[in-house]
Amino acid sequence: MLAKLIIGMNLRSVITWLLHGVLIALLAIALWNGEYLRAVVAAIAIILAFLPAIAQRNYRITVPWGFEVLLIIALSLHISGVIFRWYELFPWWDTMTHLIGSATVAILAFMGVYSLYVAGKIHVSIKMVGLFIFFTAMAVGSLWEVLEFGLDATFDTKSQVNNVDTNTDLINDGIAGLLVAIAGMEYLKRAPEARFEKRAKRLVKQLKKLWHNERRNP
Repeated sequence: MLAKLIIGMNLRSVITWLLHGVLIALLAIALWNGEYLRAVVAAIAIILAFLPAIAQRNYRITVPWGFEVLLIIALSLHISGVIFRWYELFPWWDTMTHLIGSATVAILAFMGVYSLYVAGKIHVSIKMVGLFIFFTAMAVGSLWEVLEFGLDATFDTKSQVNNVDTNTDLINDGIAGLLVAIAGMEYLKRAPEARFEKRAKRLVKQLKKLWHNERRNP
């Protein structure tokens, strides 16, 4: 029965559901070990991982599959690092998760601003697009550090070891944001806009439709 189900699904769907299964397994492990705070974090990660599917089903907003996979991988790496204490065992784990997580945020920022840019909804220079991507990654990274500080103060966790750890995390966020910003600017310079113009306009049309529906049904 399971084999028939897998055969009926395409490879992308199989990979996506397997990654979701990893997050659910991490939640189960946290509950089994009685680590309820970590279980809550895992549950939040699962909700975030399902947001692209929810957006596509309820609002017909299609999220690129590559970004969806990257998001789930970033969440899985963070949650597994927390549950299995890999942050403590491997000093490079924190660097890796911050680089991947911030890169994911930066890519999302690029997708949004690129769609508006190609559709002609915004008129800014390519350099301004790069700055937007970089500062979005830094802003989300800073918000994450504030959240960790709040958790440490409330639940006596050890998310932030010291000031060096916090600033190193922010530097890694900046590196990831800068790399994606540079790649995004080079993409805008080299890629023919006509190739992706139809997709970008479709996304803007979906967002406008969602906005009108929300206004009609408050």
